[in-house]
Amino acid sequence: MNFQINYDSLKKLSQIKFHRIILLLCVVFVILIIISFKVTVYKKLECYGIYNNGLLIVKVSSEQSQIIKDNHDLTFNGHKLTYKVNSFGEYELIENGIYEQINLTIDNVLYDNEVGIVTIHYGKQKLIKYIFELFK
Repeated sequence: MNFQINYDSLKKLSQIKFHRIILLLCVVFVILIIISFKVTVYKKLECYGIYNNGLLIVKVSSEQSQIIKDNHDLTFNGHKLTYKVNSFGEYELIENGIYEQINLTIDNVLYDNEVGIVTIHYGKQKLIKYIFELFK
């Protein structure tokens, strides 16, 4: 068997230009770093709450009660509200955890006995700092 090779067609064959791929990857990496310096991320605390007689009552673990004490804004059933801590209630033991009832005074009037999800955003930081903390 005799193979014939056309060397002229091999010379005209296009090759992958790796320097362009590497340059494109570097540009994308730099753009992602710039975006990560601009974007902020939050940690989120979610718990159930009930609105009764002008107070929003929530139960959270004892470690998370400091988060509620330090913040002033929350979301309850899609409504953004400002709150103040009215009082700390009784403690309760649930599945190896200590939960605390906290009574919050909010700035809006809601329906009595309305139950919903309370969302509190805390721990604001830049995305790049959050990523570096994940690697620690």
